[in-house]
Amino acid sequence: MSKIVERIGQYVDQKGISIRALEMSIGASNGAIGRAINKGSDISADWISKIVETYPDINTVWLLTGVGDMLDSENAENIPNETVHEFVNEISEQRKLTSKTQEQLSKAQEQIDRLITILEKK
Repeated sequence: MSKIVERIGQYVDQKGISIRALEMSIGASNGAIGRAINKGSDISADWISKIVETYPDINTVWLLTGVGDMLDSENAENIPNETVHEFVNEISEQRKLTSKTQEQLSKAQEQIDRLITILEKK
């Protein structure tokens, strides 16, 4: 019987997305899921939960047990592959924007701290 991580690999192959795209869409660090798949090791329940939430077309019973069809027929018909790709791309872009904003905030805080230091010396 295959492991959950192997089924995740099968799912991304079926959907035509990369493991990295899946990791990004669920907020996992780079390689978190990929390493588990390569090593055949388990992943946390949190990641499994986020996968199920993010990809509603995946059959949860199949993901957890390997029993049944990979795709939930009720949800799979409603979510075309293009939509999944668009969603993953949008999440990726939002994460980049968030990272850039965090960098800018950090720089602004450094400037504020320098100004406070200058004012305290006067």
